[in-house]
Amino acid sequence: TTCIPSGWTGCDRFESCETGDDGTGDDDGTGDDDGSGSDDGEPFCPGTEVCGTRIIGSATDMDSMSVCSGVDGNIMVAVFGSPFITDTDGMGCMTEVTGNINISGVDTLTNLDGMSNLRVIGGDLIIWGNDGLTTIAGLSGLESIGGSVEIRVNESLCQSAVDALIAGIPSIGGAIETDGNAPC
Repeated sequence: TTCIPSGWTGCDRFESCETGDDGTGDDDGTGDDDGSGSDDGEPFCPGTEVCGTRIIGSATDMDSMSVCSGVDGNIMVAVFGSPFITDTDGMGCMTEVTGNINISGVDTLTNLDGMSNLRVIGGDLIIWGNDGLTTIAGLSGLESIGGSVEIRVNESLCQSAVDALIAGIPSIGGAIETDGNAPC
């Protein structure tokens, strides 16, 4: 039995089952925690589809991303409707985006924790004008950005956090612009 906690929307490790829980998460007898038959330490993700370019304008659009293991194209996140975007949990299974990621003007977004499995961005990373954004630690798993990085004018995001993220990415192919963030 694969156990999915209520309220699960991303790529979270299964914590328990409502029935038959022995505390290990292995309730199907396979020795794993995710029902995959493999105890590889990796979380189970429903996203197996390589999706095309996506425009995410609401929380509903964000949640629909949970089917994507990657995007062959671009992702644009901006406010076009309600319910408002408050998290990036729908992106929890994505490991690669071949094009650009642009997250702009989403003041209700406080973190990018749902993007913690993302490893490669083929194009540019743009995070601009998200006044409620306080942390970008969810991007700390990035290994490569093929294009430029623009993390600017996010008034609640500490510049020191931006600098730490940039320093931790092994390969960035283009220019880096990081002005206008909070002076902390």
